[in-house]
Amino acid sequence: MRGETSRGGCGRTLLILLMAAAIFVCGVKVGAHNPDFLSDLAYAAGKKFSHLRDSRPVVVIDAGHGGEDPGAQGLIDESALTADTARALFGILTEDGRFQVFYTHTPGEGAAIQERYAASNAHYPDLLISIHANSDPAGEGRGFECYPIPPGRKDHEESLRMAALTIDAFTELGVPIRGENGIRYAYYDANDEKYITESSDTSVHSDPSFGLLEKSRCPTLLMEQCFVTNSSDVALLSGGEGTMRAANAYYKAICGFFEEELSSGS
Repeated sequence: MRGETSRGGCGRTLLILLMAAAIFVCGVKVGAHNPDFLSDLAYAAGKKFSHLRDSRPVVVIDAGHGGEDPGAQGLIDESALTADTARALFGILTEDGRFQVFYTHTPGEGAAIQERYAASNAHYPDLLISIHANSDPAGEGRGFECYPIPPGRKDHEESLRMAALTIDAFTELGVPIRGENGIRYAYYDANDEKYITESSDTSVHSDPSFGLLEKSRCPTLLMEQCFVTNSSDVALLSGGEGTMRAANAYYKAICGFFEEELSSGS
């Protein structure tokens, strides 16, 4: 039985390789007129080969800010909160064993946005989570919100599905949810001024969104975990117990997002 399984696996691998080669040859012809197509084809082929080696879902974690950039400052620096949460989530996912887990950069250390999305894409991810925090000088703002890839763009629907799962997980913690339902879209206009719309606005905007959302090659979410200037938020979602609380909420959403793959063992 073991020999039959091995031969079957080799046969499937050979078939995939032959199909990929045929697609690549066709892609080169099309790519001569459309370089973006050829780039997408090469990436898709690389991802297929990567998943042949290890079929577990690939989750990449991005800790916002770091190094000389503390991010938002308040009762705790944003970079400290995001680094602690990223490490906690990395540990939970690694211990689970059903995921391949990577960072975009070492949590707490600085890295340019270009380096971060390039590092993420190099792992052929199935999901990218970027953890951030908010601030309000008056100390009154509080709560959780997240930003998926906007409407009209590749991976929007799956990013939105992950966003809904994440909102559910944080709602269960008793965290206030901002806006209509905690899911928002961010854009930058011609003057590089940020504007935000609620998820009920499904119109397609040509203005760019956050850099990671623009350059990621997988479903991606930017999380605003809490307000570092609000004592209730900080008490609930930072520090040892707080970051573990947040990390477990992300973990629950991630497991829900990959439920089909995890249940099938693919």
